[in-house]
Amino acid sequence: MFFMGHWMMLDHEKLNLHSLLVMHHGHPVLEAYFYPYHPDSLHDIRSAAKSIVSILIGTAIDEGLIQGVHQPVLDFFPGRTFAHLDSRKQRITIQHLLRMSSGLIWSDADVGNMMQSPDWLQFVLDGEMVAEPGTVFNYSTPNTYLLSAILQQAAGMSALDYARKKLFDPLDIGQVRWQTDPHGVNMGGMGLWMTTRDMARIGQMMLQGGQQIISEKWVKESTTPPDGDYAYLWWADANAFHAAGYGGQMIYVLPKQDMVVVFTAGLHDASAVTRALLENFIIPVVGESENSEAFHELNRRIQAEAVPQPKPIPPLPNTARHISGQRFTLATNRLDWKAFQLDFQEVSLTFGADTVKLPVGLDGVMQVSPVEKLGMISDHDPIGLVGSWTDETTFELGLYILNNPENWRIRLHFDGLTVHILIADRITGDQETVTGSVHPPQTL
Repeated sequence: MFFMGHWMMLDHEKLNLHSLLVMHHGHPVLEAYFYPYHPDSLHDIRSAAKSIVSILIGTAIDEGLIQGVHQPVLDFFPGRTFAHLDSRKQRITIQHLLRMSSGLIWSDADVGNMMQSPDWLQFVLDGEMVAEPGTVFNYSTPNTYLLSAILQQAAGMSALDYARKKLFDPLDIGQVRWQTDPHGVNMGGMGLWMTTRDMARIGQMMLQGGQQIISEKWVKESTTPPDGDYAYLWWADANAFHAAGYGGQMIYVLPKQDMVVVFTAGLHDASAVTRALLENFIIPVVGESENSEAFHELNRRIQAEAVPQPKPIPPLPNTARHISGQRFTLATNRLDWKAFQLDFQEVSLTFGADTVKLPVGLDGVMQVSPVEKLGMISDHDPIGLVGSWTDETTFELGLYILNNPENWRIRLHFDGLTVHILIADRITGDQETVTGSVHPPQTL
């Protein structure tokens, strides 16, 4: 009864899971892909890529390409000069980057500025020092970009090419792409796309002590925090360790249960939600027995949720007839959403300078369309739309960027030919209200 009650609670919250894979005793025992995802879908795993960078650094140390975690970072860039150079910057080591304690000013909030720079490496290493290396934890994707640049210097090839040679090919991981900076340096702790099964292969390799791909010594060192809950780009506690990416891209490694659990998702409060799923359902049920009634019920319910069931489309309200085909121009907003037009078979969306016409699922099933460019929210990423009238004057739209965690709930309340729009980021919880109107002005 405890299990069933908690499952119903989570089901009611309409979790935005993309995939779930559970490995137990080295074998997949539960695998689900939630529409429109499938086994070959590549997921942007966000900061879970940081843990893969940790593996690659360990491999390079095992090979002698890097002297060890205490080698100074500036050793790898002898031909460059840097702003704000002082003894603290000279003392930054590989270990400080791995532990997010470099002392450099940059945090994740500075990633956008780094990406706008013509030379990312120069940008990062020109940063001011705000702390003695090793003294202050500061979660920073620029730190892991530096590690990618170091790998390229040490191995004489990109981090992706090195990963293919030393990690991906040995694990039979083929479908991978990793974005680069303008000079061909892979992004490091972001911009990496993988399948769910390949994420599980990474976790299984770590669970099995490195499988002779990396040393068991590095597996233990990189997943054992000296204090707190962060080791070498892996989150860890006494019972488990995991890679974590924005929105719920997770690789949980559970040695005591001999289990690896992978999630991809677009979740608010992703760590709490995925940990609740682990502790309330997966560990108790899978750990007990894969042949138990509870396990089969869990599997049945998950698979049922993975395939959406179309619902009858109710009659459209009178408001739909009045606003159908009208172009609404919007006030300034953080998504740079300029305008839209609905006819309730499709929606025309204008973000920035880009406009696309996309079908909307009115039967509860997301309609997915390939999109080359749509402002800042999509760049060669498919977009999914599903919508419904919640009352006579309110239309609610779900907007999803496929293969990415980003998704929004958009509530459009029509007052004649004026619209008041609530834009809610379903991951961060941030909300914004925008007003729009038909242009040029018209009357009903």
